[in-house]
Amino acid sequence: MAKRRAIPTAVRDRLLVEAMHRCCLCPEHHDVTDLHHIVPISAGGPNTLDNLMVVCPTCHAKIHRIRNRYTIEQLRMYKERWVRLCALGLPLDVRLARAFDYTRPPEPVGEVTAVEVPDPPPPIGLDSPDGGEREDSYLSNPFDDHGRVNDPARFFDRRRILRELRQCLVAGNSVSLVGELEIGKSSLLYRLYQTGKAWLPGATVLFLDLQGIADEEDFCVEVLDRLGMGRMGRIGSASGTCAPGSRQVVRDLRRVLQRSRIVLLLDEVERLCDVAFFPRLHDLLRALAQEPAVTLAVASHRPLVEVFPPSSATSPFHNVFTEKRLGPFTRKDARDFLAHRLRGTEIAFMPAQAERLVQESGGHPARLQRLAYDLFERKRR
Repeated sequence: MAKRRAIPTAVRDRLLVEAMHRCCLCPEHHDVTDLHHIVPISAGGPNTLDNLMVVCPTCHAKIHRIRNRYTIEQLRMYKERWVRLCALGLPLDVRLARAFDYTRPPEPVGEVTAVEVPDPPPPIGLDSPDGGEREDSYLSNPFDDHGRVNDPARFFDRRRILRELRQCLVAGNSVSLVGELEIGKSSLLYRLYQTGKAWLPGATVLFLDLQGIADEEDFCVEVLDRLGMGRMGRIGSASGTCAPGSRQVVRDLRRVLQRSRIVLLLDEVERLCDVAFFPRLHDLLRALAQEPAVTLAVASHRPLVEVFPPSSATSPFHNVFTEKRLGPFTRKDARDFLAHRLRGTEIAFMPAQAERLVQESGGHPARLQRLAYDLFERKRR
């Protein structure tokens, strides 16, 4: 009997990539797949790309237990047909619909067999196999962000909308950022805050998540504290304190904000609709947005005209803001996002798998990440 040698890791990975981890005979998806020698080892068959094919355990057992079920030529034709379908990058349902009936030998494909088959697209997230053994079980899942992205290294793209927001704010125009839930508004505002010194040197850029603010006074105190104006240094109070619920802290905030160039980035601005935030705070923010030294960027799920309906008593809150819409990733950006997160993990998504994630998520960052998280978990088991 010929001595069995281990199949090189690089050969195994290439075969799985070409077949997209599916059996070349069924072609069903299985958590575990085998590699079958088309020319048996006993007959001198080598551990090479052209002599190995991906099969599921069931089909592998049939090949060995039912003699003469498939000839060597038939096995090659089955492999070639499935790999060709995978290389076309078609959606899975289309590939399966065009796949062969594995209960009968495939018919010759005529002149098509003479056409050189290009290498399939490289898997997303794996630059090139190094031939070494992979130990994926220890890897942390790169798609595990929940809520706002705070780590600059994990913030992805959004260059166009970032550029537009910066241009507005530098010019002194307040901005309303509108987008559906979990679309990335919080991460975008926080990125502006992290890079504030670069795009607006000499100014103070503050980020405030209004979900963590209790009421009107808490808002004013928090902003003053962020500016280094603690209670003992506050303007307009001889004792350095303000009675709860007084208008003094609002006056203090206005006086401080008018003294220097400040950009306020306010996330979850719907919170200001709560009864704990008096209309005078809305009026203050609207007035500040028209001051040359103060610029606001507010994020909301709905347009400001819906969040703060106009009243007959005061000018509309929304009409001092330039509205910018934040939508889902483009198809290219979504694929690039997957590749960016997979880089260095030694786990790859096949092009068809990545495309399916993009289609199912619609490019919505949070949905895309949840789907990618599940796929990553399945691949590293």
